[in-house]
Amino acid sequence: MNMPSIPRDYLEKLADQKGLNAFAKAAFVERLVDRDRTDMKVAMELNIARSLYSNRMTTVYKVFGLGEGRGPGKAKELFYKVLDMYEMAHPNSAIANTRVKDAVDALAEDTQNQISGWIKKKCGYMQILDMTQPIEVQEIFTQVKITDKILSKIQMEMPDVIESIKDRKGQKNKQLSLLPDTKIDGVNVLNISNKLLILGKPGAGKTTFLKHIAVLANSSKLLPGHVPVFVSLKDFQNNHKNLTLREYIEEELIKYEVTKDDLDRLLLHSRIIFLLDGLDEIRQKEVDKVTQKIKELLDSDIQNNRFLITCRVAANKYTFEGFTEAEICDFSDEQIRQFSKNWFQAHKKIDEEAALVNQKIEKFFNRINEEEGIRELASNPLLLTLLCITFLNSGDLPHSRYELYEQGVLVLLQKWDESRNVERPEVYKGLSKKRKEDLLSKIALETFERDEGLFKKRLVESIIKDYIQNLPKFISHPEEIDIDAAAVLNAIIVQHGIIMEVTRGIYAFSHRTFHEYFVANSITNSSNLEERDLHLKMVINNIHDHRWREVFLMSVSIPREADKLLLAAKAKIDFIVKDHQEIELFMSWLRDKVFSNQEFISSSELKSSAQIVYFELVVMNQLSKLYKQHSDLELDCMLMKILDHSIWLQKNVNFIPSLSQKIKIDERTSEIENSHNILIRNMGICIQKIQLVGLKQGISMLRNQLIDSKIPVIEWWDKNGYEWIKKLREISIMHRNIGKEWSLNGDTKTILKDYYNASTLIHDCLKSDCYLTREVREKLEKNYLLPMDESIT
Repeated sequence: MNMPSIPRDYLEKLADQKGLNAFAKAAFVERLVDRDRTDMKVAMELNIARSLYSNRMTTVYKVFGLGEGRGPGKAKELFYKVLDMYEMAHPNSAIANTRVKDAVDALAEDTQNQISGWIKKKCGYMQILDMTQPIEVQEIFTQVKITDKILSKIQMEMPDVIESIKDRKGQKNKQLSLLPDTKIDGVNVLNISNKLLILGKPGAGKTTFLKHIAVLANSSKLLPGHVPVFVSLKDFQNNHKNLTLREYIEEELIKYEVTKDDLDRLLLHSRIIFLLDGLDEIRQKEVDKVTQKIKELLDSDIQNNRFLITCRVAANKYTFEGFTEAEICDFSDEQIRQFSKNWFQAHKKIDEEAALVNQKIEKFFNRINEEEGIRELASNPLLLTLLCITFLNSGDLPHSRYELYEQGVLVLLQKWDESRNVERPEVYKGLSKKRKEDLLSKIALETFERDEGLFKKRLVESIIKDYIQNLPKFISHPEEIDIDAAAVLNAIIVQHGIIMEVTRGIYAFSHRTFHEYFVANSITNSSNLEERDLHLKMVINNIHDHRWREVFLMSVSIPREADKLLLAAKAKIDFIVKDHQEIELFMSWLRDKVFSNQEFISSSELKSSAQIVYFELVVMNQLSKLYKQHSDLELDCMLMKILDHSIWLQKNVNFIPSLSQKIKIDERTSEIENSHNILIRNMGICIQKIQLVGLKQGISMLRNQLIDSKIPVIEWWDKNGYEWIKKLREISIMHRNIGKEWSLNGDTKTILKDYYNASTLIHDCLKSDCYLTREVREKLEKNYLLPMDESIT
């Protein structure tokens, strides 16, 4: 950018006022009238030697109080000093204001160029967790969404919170869905206020976001004419010179030839963006001192510059006057996809084809979408990074739910802070990682048993206090008990983000998945065998409750528990349908239907599919997508579809006399006639697939009755419908043992649906990588969706 000039007439007048001789005046005027010229060029314009020009400028520097010396730095200092004089001499001049603005713009651009290496070093790359090499922030950065609605600072009563969550049915991680639907793009947050406190849970992407801002600003892609200054507050606390924050920044910038005068001028014109990262990462004993130094900077004469400070939610005990607080939101599905795409493209192998990279991305994203629990983990950028690293190293994600969530917990409890050498205040009374997991497990189990996904502060603090005071150390030394449960709870929130404050005084696990994981952990890892058996019994007793589904799936991932747990669960499931005569008849039919086909028996997968198809067909009144796996399944489903279609026609014909308006009668008649023709067409398709001669003849005969009828459709169904449907049932039962008219009332169907849902849970366990003995696995596979028959081996 070209440096603006100062008018020649003003420079000549000023030189006279300062008493410069003719030679010094000429050098002074020519040097400042066009700052884009070099000293050599100015000397040539004056037709003098370079050394003589330097001697004359030395005189100028002395007159203007700049001391001795030479070089571009001195000339620049002189230029800005004279520019200030020019501005003061023309206080209401638009031209003068424009020249000053252009000069500051040029200075900002020069400074950006000077510190580009510093910004690249501090903000250009990221390397976290088990990444084997750094990656450019801009390659992986995914636009974040930010809201100024800080949930933990909103007062809501528990019933109101529960009602708000109910209103968001179908949304994942509903506690977090209390955030407003309208959120703004992260970079646009700079338009909200000059002073921002950016909050976020552990791993929410606060540092990456701040680094992204720094890189964009230094390339003038964001807030052109402004210079970013990135400061890790953790690094600042470690300086041993007891510097002020401004002095610390000056020392950093001088390494890149940005002088104190340059910085002062940029600050004077509000051109600095202070990016202060990690207020929560300061050691406890240094917090007051560092916070005070931030306030000193804010209270100085440079407060009109821009300030962005990042901190974990719940860790911002200190408020900064005039700051707007905003929170980084969890990733949406769209952001998860974009981040994943950026990640794998950035990590593609040399010469790897784009098509292969895209296949990898799709496989990864499909894997995430298979389970809601994994999607919840992926909504946190740090845990999504963990998933990406795991997938990149092994080509897949662990199929063991427990193993996957265990990795996520390890990252939040330990690895994240360790990887960045962050020291957290120790308020856990010296608890080990194992003890911390035990404490979280106790909180999880007690609140889960109460059916409290949300829990109040008083409850969780009492659990914390009870746990800590029963540790061996305090039992033997009760005089040392000094438990601040509120401080422990706050530490759990700040340091790990596993528990969050949903609204003021109301808490929840940050992801439902973590709540379920710690419940499973509490159940399966208890050292007290009697207590563990009691907890396992509790899981089994709740096998039909969807809330316990993930807990059960994770519990069977522990090898030593799977045989015992699954057999006990199967017994509990079978008890659901015991001593119900109509259900026993249905189960007997289902067993006969499935085991009469030798192909089903020879394939456990096909047999399971057959049981699902017939169960859903009769009980759920729905067609499973598995019916196309075998011709017999497809044929039976077509026969049932034809039977249901016929029953619908008959019911609607009977309903016509109750219609009073002619237009409604005509509409219903037209609908029945169209449906009648569709039935004929579907029966024709079915006949083509039938191999049994008797069945083919029977269905063909019934179809011909519909085709050959000479009377109107409504009249025909009114006269012949019941007998025709009865004959269709008899033919279907005789040849395919399908179509029986079951007397399953509402209560009976509810029991069967509970049985189905619980049995499907067992089926999911069998498909997972849980460890089972061969004998138990085969027994469960053979009796899927059927009460255990010990006679079948």
